[in-house]
Amino acid sequence: MRKLKCTSCGGRLSLQTNADGHVIGQCSHCGGEYVVDAKSKQHVILEHRFPDGQPARATRPTRRAVVGLGLAAGGIIGFGAALQFLMGASRPAADDHLRGTAVFNVGGEGAAPGQFRSDAQSVMVDSQDRAVVMDSEERFYIFAPDGAFLTHFPMPVQGRLMAVLAAGDIIVNAQNRFHRLDLMNGQILETVDEPKRDFWVASSGSCPTPDGGFATYTMEDAARDSATSSLPGPDELLIFGRDMKLRRRLTGLMAQALAADPMIADAPRASSIVIDAAGSIFIDITAAGDLDPRCGIFEFNANGVFQRRIAIEQAYWGQIAGAPDGSLWYADPWMSALQQVHAGGVRKIYAPTAAGREMQLGQPNAIAFYNNGDLAVLGMYNRLIRMVPPPL
Repeated sequence: MRKLKCTSCGGRLSLQTNADGHVIGQCSHCGGEYVVDAKSKQHVILEHRFPDGQPARATRPTRRAVVGLGLAAGGIIGFGAALQFLMGASRPAADDHLRGTAVFNVGGEGAAPGQFRSDAQSVMVDSQDRAVVMDSEERFYIFAPDGAFLTHFPMPVQGRLMAVLAAGDIIVNAQNRFHRLDLMNGQILETVDEPKRDFWVASSGSCPTPDGGFATYTMEDAARDSATSSLPGPDELLIFGRDMKLRRRLTGLMAQALAADPMIADAPRASSIVIDAAGSIFIDITAAGDLDPRCGIFEFNANGVFQRRIAIEQAYWGQIAGAPDGSLWYADPWMSALQQVHAGGVRKIYAPTAAGREMQLGQPNAIAFYNNGDLAVLGMYNRLIRMVPPPL
């Protein structure tokens, strides 16, 4: 399905259905609105509307137009000044940004030996505030609460990181088995067979549970059967105790969610999950179609009954994490800000500052939480940042 763009500024349109049942596309850049024919998969623009008080010629210039103006003015303000202007125009003024305060920033240039060897991809924190980072070569790096580099070791089996338990053990999934690893040396402490399922897995997410265990959510790869590619296939949520024994199995979560808030086209994908202290289940859902605005965070109660969909901005393939205060946070590697879901709505948190200077957060790859509510963020250039979020 093709992406719809604003005919005035070239910005991407986000679609939503109004009270009259019409599909409205709104430009995220200039605010222009479009009436869209959504009866076919091609989505045709029927009418272009402009924001109140803004005539057609008053729309904001496109990036291409700004570049043209900058180059044309090169003889007046100089190429260097034009380039600085363009870079500054790519984001709002600093006063519009909410920033946290950095406690430490480790990694990047001048990193200690072995820190890091490859691209850092995942971060989790145990009950002792030790941060566990895994890179793209399945190597673990352990950091103390103050950012001190403790140790590193390879994953003893080729698999996938599932969770870091509160007690400090690492859970990985490899060859249909769950392995519990010692956090400080990677030694395999225990191995159990993964419960069998009757479908191919398309996407999944995993997380620690409040009682010290872990949970994993999987969905069927519906694309294997083109006849059902637009329908939710089987899914299941498995909850394990700290002894790695299966405690609960919930199924049919996505069918409930799509029945209450149906997607436009292809079956969605799940990228991460969170289970909070009350047992509520949150699943981060990314729609397969670019034009589906009804993805986001889907909430279920402890019994797996659908409650609501939380709308957030999504760009690619994100991750949700639960904070000690009960709020949810979302990180997307294609976005330069974190999003916090709280009782009052959703807010964005940008790069942290230290000694009055902004630090390089970039596109955050992953997030986790320390026990006091500080954020552990994997920022650009393989940096692990501990950040105090700004107060609400």
